[in-house]
Amino acid sequence: MKSSYLETQCISSFEILENELGKLPNLTPSNHSFFYKPDQLKTTSFNDQIQDIYYQNDLDGRLTNSYWGVIGSSKHNISALKNINILKTTFQQNAVNLKQSNQNKWLNLYQKINTREGIISKPLTTSGLSRLHLRQTYRQIPILGNHPKKIAFSWYTSGRSIKKMNRQQVLQKLLALGEDKTHIQLQLNLLSNVKDSHFAQVQNQAPTIRTNILYQNLQTQSFNTSLPIFFELDSKLDFPYITQLPDLNNQQRIRKVRNDIKIDNECFLKSLRIHRYL
Repeated sequence: MKSSYLETQCISSFEILENELGKLPNLTPSNHSFFYKPDQLKTTSFNDQIQDIYYQNDLDGRLTNSYWGVIGSSKHNISALKNINILKTTFQQNAVNLKQSNQNKWLNLYQKINTREGIISKPLTTSGLSRLHLRQTYRQIPILGNHPKKIAFSWYTSGRSIKKMNRQQVLQKLLALGEDKTHIQLQLNLLSNVKDSHFAQVQNQAPTIRTNILYQNLQTQSFNTSLPIFFELDSKLDFPYITQLPDLNNQQRIRKVRNDIKIDNECFLKSLRIHRYL
């Protein structure tokens, strides 16, 4: 498939997505919606949160804005949100295809998206340019299939990624950091003094919001989310009971240790976040 065709598909799918985001109906009109919104997020509307696809105020590119809340809305609104999710998936797939086909054309298109005039207002960074936040653009809006009975929010703080690396891989990464540097020499010596054949590269992940759903039929569902939760409101049923998100500062980081994979808690090679297997 030619990259020019992929480029056309990609920019077209983004324009359609952005236009539909901009045309979203008011998601919290009092005549046919009921919602719960935490105090700390009442300064932004649900529409603003769904439309948050650009970096704000030169924030770290690794960070993602998280919002939480619960909205029971009309069938019309739910249909519009489901369509947004489909358009998000389409744009993401087109972007991935173009990036794999021609990295330079993807970078040029990304720059074109950042400089074009669109229906959604763009926050400017200190450089005077806006930047599309791909993670926030791709993320799906959580839409429940049925009217829930209870929704509980909590912080998931135990997440971490673990990459298994062999001895040669660790050595090459250390050398790439500069073997002439004193702290790298010390770590090279540490590596040479152990006989381990494999190591674990560990990255603690940022806390995420965990949602636990209890439905009317007592079935349960759990998932991580960074956007408000929507469901089609049933006027015959009560709005779900909400358990608020606790203060993150008061929540301890507790990790359940697996019996089949044991990793030393002490970092062995700090420059690479390398730990030893026990």
